[in-house]
Amino acid sequence: MSTEQLEHAASGPYRFTDKIQTGFGDRYRAYQDRTFSPLQKNYLGTYVVERMTLVPGGRFLVTSGDESIYLMYEEPEFEEKGKFKFPSQDLTNVFFLNGTPEGDGRFNSAHLNQEYAFIYCQPFFVAWDWVKDTAARWSLDDPLQKIFVCDKAIMTCDIRGAFGVFDSPWWLKPIPNNDCSQMHSVRLNPRGFFGQPSQTPARINFVGSPTWQQRIGANPYLCLLNDGKPGGRDPVMYLYSIQRMGKPLADDYLPSCLPAGAGVSWTAYGTGIDTRYHGGASSLFQCAQRLVMCTRSKKSTFVATSLSQPRESSRNSIMPISAILTAPVKFPEGPHTGKQFGFCPMSGRLIYPVVREDGGEGPETEIHVCDYLLPLQFQGQADSL
Repeated sequence: MSTEQLEHAASGPYRFTDKIQTGFGDRYRAYQDRTFSPLQKNYLGTYVVERMTLVPGGRFLVTSGDESIYLMYEEPEFEEKGKFKFPSQDLTNVFFLNGTPEGDGRFNSAHLNQEYAFIYCQPFFVAWDWVKDTAARWSLDDPLQKIFVCDKAIMTCDIRGAFGVFDSPWWLKPIPNNDCSQMHSVRLNPRGFFGQPSQTPARINFVGSPTWQQRIGANPYLCLLNDGKPGGRDPVMYLYSIQRMGKPLADDYLPSCLPAGAGVSWTAYGTGIDTRYHGGASSLFQCAQRLVMCTRSKKSTFVATSLSQPRESSRNSIMPISAILTAPVKFPEGPHTGKQFGFCPMSGRLIYPVVREDGGEGPETEIHVCDYLLPLQFQGQADSL
């Protein structure tokens, strides 16, 4: 990679956030929008894609669906109307949970970091050290609606609207005969609580710093979004700076991480956007000294939003700046519609599935790959305009 290419790549996050901030609600059009369809038809019609995640840099897309996890493809080098393998590699299942009389045996949520996997399968929450292959589980009185994990602290919102912070138990034990029904059980209560909005818990979404950015030293962030109408009595956005409190002891009152209020907003998108947030969001990235995320709007468009990084604890009003990234999208139907996209502001890439009617043969899932940052060979031409 030449010096010029390296400088161009390093400036990508700044060019992307600058474009969002100068638009003030305008449509930020992709310079390239490629469509890919499966190499082989699915006999059931559309492929089930529950979640998508772009690996930092935007070259690899990880998807989950049909109770499996896949690494879908590397950088596509096809024509504009290309074909892709869906998926190209089926990863080995690494953990199983037996069904319980109280639950349906399906994962409600799973979070993975460099040494731990945190898995919620009602009524149990499981902490699994996949490096040492030790684990523990604890039961919850009320089902959880939302979960965010920072280091070994678990921030939750249950169906009653209570917001709490659990610390993963430190006394994990091996699983006898790999039988999850014999997993070590502990009693665990939240160590801390943080201020909560008054909206219905089902309408609130947790949007937080991605795991890889939690490891680079800066304080992570957590944003609470709800799909209420902007301009109402209550804010629709609550921003928190997650403060690390140090390694807790078994008898400590404080959790290892605690969210501190950093601002509120009565609009999720700021001025110039004539729609509102409607569920589903990417991670909250620290990008070019800003906080950047992508969400799905009420009009089925994708919207990129930029926030300033707070410098101190505050309940003051903050003002998001946003740009619309797509025209209205017809999403595949299902309970995980809001998670069915991948977004990387560092590379300026958005990937999402679309259902297209294929003649008389039924619906077909296509993947759209939208790139918003010009390559180096075109950047000079754009700068001269």
